Amino acid sequence: MPAHAARLLRLAAIPAIAGAAFLLFLVQPLLGRFILPWFGGAPATWNACLLFFQVALLVGYAYAYASLRWLSPRAQTWTHLALLAAAVATLPLLPVAPADAAVQARPTASVLLLLAQAVGLPYVVLAATAPLVQGWLVRGGGAPWRWYALSNLAALVALIGYPVAVEPWLGRSAQCAWWTGGFAVVALGIALCAWAARIPAVGDDRDRAPPVPPSSRCQHLAWLVLPAIATVLLAATTNRLCLDVAPVPFLWVLPLALYLLSFVLAFAGGRWYPRAIVLPATALALLAGVAMAGDVDHLLPRSAGFAGVLFLCCWALHCEVVRLRPAPARLAGFYLCLAGGGALGGAVVALLAPRIFTGLHEFPLGLIACAVALAGILASEPGGRLAHWRPRWAWATIALALTGLVAGAVFVNRGRALLSRRNFHGVLQVRDYLSDRDGAYRKLQHGTTLHGVQWLAASRRGEPTAYYGPDSGIGRCLRLTARPQGRHIGVIGLGIGTLACWAGPRDRVRFYEINPAVVELAWTAFSVLADHRQQVEMVIGDGRLALTREPAQAFSVLVVDAFSGDAVPAHLLTREALALYRRHLEPGGVIAVHITNRHLDLRPLVYNLAEDAGLHAVLIRDRAGPAAPAQCLASDWMLLTDDLAVVEHDLLQDAASRDYGDTQGVGLWTDERSDLFRLLR
Repeated sequence: MPAHAARLLRLAAIPAIAGAAFLLFLVQPLLGRFILPWFGGAPATWNACLLFFQVALLVGYAYAYASLRWLSPRAQTWTHLALLAAAVATLPLLPVAPADAAVQARPTASVLLLLAQAVGLPYVVLAATAPLVQGWLVRGGGAPWRWYALSNLAALVALIGYPVAVEPWLGRSAQCAWWTGGFAVVALGIALCAWAARIPAVGDDRDRAPPVPPSSRCQHLAWLVLPAIATVLLAATTNRLCLDVAPVPFLWVLPLALYLLSFVLAFAGGRWYPRAIVLPATALALLAGVAMAGDVDHLLPRSAGFAGVLFLCCWALHCEVVRLRPAPARLAGFYLCLAGGGALGGAVVALLAPRIFTGLHEFPLGLIACAVALAGILASEPGGRLAHWRPRWAWATIALALTGLVAGAVFVNRGRALLSRRNFHGVLQVRDYLSDRDGAYRKLQHGTTLHGVQWLAASRRGEPTAYYGPDSGIGRCLRLTARPQGRHIGVIGLGIGTLACWAGPRDRVRFYEINPAVVELAWTAFSVLADHRQQVEMVIGDGRLALTREPAQAFSVLVVDAFSGDAVPAHLLTREALALYRRHLEPGGVIAVHITNRHLDLRPLVYNLAEDAGLHAVLIRDRAGPAAPAQCLASDWMLLTDDLAVVEHDLLQDAASRDYGDTQGVGLWTDERSDLFRLLR
């Protein structure tokens, strides 16, 4: 390559590689935030997104590999310019909502198809940029590996910047518009790189380059397996965090940012991998990770612990991959294996695990796989201190640690559930308990969150329990609004159907539930719905989407009960959502919002929504003291209505609280913009 062309290529490569990586990882939380409401706020939405991005990355790397291996430099240039032009023609970036039937029947496939239509070709072209431009740089005499560190650093900046500088200030449509403009600018930079990489027709550097010895099969296997394990841990950690708090972009960003940081350190040079420190620290992290698979009450320690384990494991795995990298001339095949491993790991968590596991077992299994893989590398390393399984005492210690890791994983994930179901929406378990004082009862749990409790004795199974007792906000509301001619009650979120216990003889209760497994277990493992079969109506699907399709229901009370734990569907707490709820109320009707939550303080947000809509609001905080009925839990409910007489009724005022939290510091959520940071406890 001529010297002037090589200089131009090196100058153009910096913004092209960095810009492409920035856009690649900015679009991930952007599109995830955009499509999340269409899939009911399910945490698995992000794992499906992650799978798409890993597969699209693999397609981009495969194209770069094929181009560098089989096309002439001029053909590479014109092919890439043509793909850039085609990608620009598919913009602007604007996802289209899928059909409701497809979302219910094939949610993962619907996510993949939607993303492919919205950003498929632009994403593949951006993904191919790093390996393709690095291949051109190698022909020009450049060293490629730190360019990969640059691309991951730019991706890291995009991920960190999204929840801090993008999401709170720009709506979804504006984000899509800015990304589209950014792609057009970066496409010009990539086109300049392609033009500079042209080589005069008199020769081809590939013909004059010295032969490079092929990589071994063991190397290829390591390039595939180690990134696959790292991606399994990434997706499994993300799943755990989202189930404990909410499937929102800033919680997706945390593990993905640490994953990328490990890549940056791995490709930045050997001094960023103090192996004698990192490997022992990773061994301790593996043991700690298994222990943390149990329940931890507080968000910060749990999130920090999972993040630390993920980072150390990915750091070790990715650095070991880089230690086994080939000569620069074979970088395209190396990157192709890395992408293939990432796609394989994403498929294991998003597609395979929900079909073969009834719990979130992929996280401890990923830890065990990480330990076995690192041990295998140490044993097979030529000239290493632990090569050939010697010294015996050291390997005996490692074997003991691996045994402890497996035993810990089995112990922590041991189950005594009566029934268990896992699907796109998460893991549900039915468990029986026995109280010496009160008798036997049954619970439905989603992770660490309680979805309902029922007494097993026939004489008590009609008692309202959990968050729905007589002194709870919803208990008082339904007692207050009872009337002889009957009511129409709407409930978003089924649980076990406990609210049907409050139904009078002429009342109708219409439940909206997105998770078919919840409906199945509520009917088969509990008796509340069966006992009120004639009064209960069931709609399977996202509550907001279903209400959007339906004519006005004239509800006396509309209960929005989707925020008490695991995954908080933010699209149910926006200005547009509240306007939809009001359309389905009769005059003077009540919107009852259940805001009991361990990690998020939803009081100021709901109060601001009520103020914005011109509604009266009252907060009922039931502390469930010693005098409360057994199995009635502390709860927070906010009741919203346009009838001041309802709010001022003694039955509500006796338990009303005016502590709405920091209403000034919390903004108003809309479909275009929301900020969960300010609601963290």
